[in-house]
Amino acid sequence: MSKSLLYPRFWEKFLARLRETHPEWSGAKTPSSQNWMSFRSTLPHTHPTCGFAAGSRLRSELFIDSLDADRNRRIFDSLLRQSGDFEAAYGRSLSWEPLEHARMSRIADYRVEGDVTFTDRHDEYIQWFLETGVSLRRAVASVVPPIT
Repeated sequence: MSKSLLYPRFWEKFLARLRETHPEWSGAKTPSSQNWMSFRSTLPHTHPTCGFAAGSRLRSELFIDSLDADRNRRIFDSLLRQSGDFEAAYGRSLSWEPLEHARMSRIADYRVEGDVTFTDRHDEYIQWFLETGVSLRRAVASVVPPIT
C-alpha cells in the first residue's frame, strides 16, 4: 500500500490514542494526509510536531515558524542559549537545526527505523511520539520564553 494511503490510517490511530491520553494537545478531528502532524504549543510561534522524516526515521520536534524569518531566528537563538536546561528537561541531546535556507527552524529528536509502511510497528511509533511529546512539553516549560 502506498504511503499516501497509509498516513491517514496511521494518524487516525494516533489521534484516537491522543484523545485518550492527551486531549489538550489537539482538537483535530481529521487525520493528516501528510507525513506529519502539528499540535498546540504553550510557546508562541512554535508547534510541537511529529512525523516521518527522510531516511526512514521518526522525528519529534519543536517547529519554529512565526511567518517571519528574523523572529524565528530570535526565538531559535533564545532557546539555543538555554539548550542545556532544555535538553536536561527533555532527557537527552537534541538536534538544533536553524534551517539556514528556510524561514523556519526546529529542535528535533530522531529515531531510526521509522517508516509508515511498517504497519506492524505503528503502535510502537505512536508510543514514541507520545513519549517524546511529553518530554518536549516538559522542555518548553523549563525555559524562559523568548521575547518575540
